Parts: sequence; C-alpha cells; structure tokens
Amino acid sequence: MNKKVKILFVVVAALAVSYTAKAQDFQIGYVQSTGVVGGEKSDPVNGIRVGINSYQGIAGPLSLQYGLHYSYYQSDTKILSLFDAKYKGHQLDVPLRIEASLPLAGDLKLIGFAGPDFSYVLSGTSQINDADPVSVYEDEDFSRFNVQLGVGAGLKYRNATLRFSYDWGVMDQYKSDNISYKTNTMGISLSYEL
Repeated sequence: MNKKVKILFVVVAALAVSYTAKAQDFQIGYVQSTGVVGGEKSDPVNGIRVGINSYQGIAGPLSLQYGLHYSYYQSDTKILSLFDAKYKGHQLDVPLRIEASLPLAGDLKLIGFAGPDFSYVLSGTSQINDADPVSVYEDEDFSRFNVQLGVGAGLKYRNATLRFSYDWGVMDQYKSDNISYKTNTMGISLSYEL
C-alpha cells in the first residue's frame, strides 16, 4: 500500500468518526509498545495516548466501537552499558472493535471488546549518545503502516470507563526476507462520554 493511500485511509477514518457517531467519548491513557523480532521481544517503548471513540449500536448489548487515537512514544535505554539510545515517535491509530456490555450493579457495567487496530507512524526518530536524531523510517524497507488484532476489558460507571487492552501485531513491518518485525501494544485508559 503506497504512502498516499495510507494517509487517505487515516483521513477518511477520522471523518467517519466525526460524522457518524451515535455516542462519543474522549480518552487519555498509558500505552506501551514492544517490537518482536524473530520471536524475541525488544525493550518496551512507553507513551501516552489521547483520542476519541465513537459507538454505533448493533443489537442488544453489542455495539461497534471505532476511534481515532494519537500516541506519543519516548524511550531512553542503555545498549551494552556503553551507549544511550533514545527514541521518540508520533502515531495515529484507528481501532475498530465489537464491544459487549454486561450490567453488574446499578450504573456499573463490565465491558469486553475485540477487533483490529490500524496504525500509521507519523514520525519516529532514534538518537545514539549525543549524535543527531535520525528517522527510523529512512529505510524504505520498514513500513509505517501496521495492523494488529486486539482484545480488552473494562468497567463503565455512568459516563466514565476504565479500559485495558492488548493488541498483537499480525503484519510484518519489515519488508526484507531475512527479518520479521511485528509490534505488540498494551494500553490502559480512562475515558469520559461527551
């Protein structure tokens, strides 16, 4: 998929979120991304995520949840106790989930959700020691676009919802034949229905 098509996908998704929502909530939370290279996990990269979720009723307790999220990632690690390695990244996510809710007591509900997440990295830079930051995506073999499948659960009380989610990378983001690179993401967020 070329770059223009991916950017168009994100813009269309954002417009869909804005115009077709039956209900919306604003969320903020913590996110952690871990690369998986040939089955081995890399050090996690931590960040914050903000966004808007929209809901469209399907039937009974089921609804379609979709959204537009922005994440800012940052990490600072040591390599072999010799080098300081820093990473900063900006990413857009478009989750598409089926969500079910189960009343517990009064206004308290248990929710569960599952479905894909489509993401696009706007920028990502790495820096070793005091060298100038360089783009991780200068190499054309590394894809900014990613697809993950995720599940999650949470508790909703009136207009506020606490959610936990985990997404597994299903797309190999490195186009080279000799390396497989996928990304898994864990998130916890608090949202408030607008």
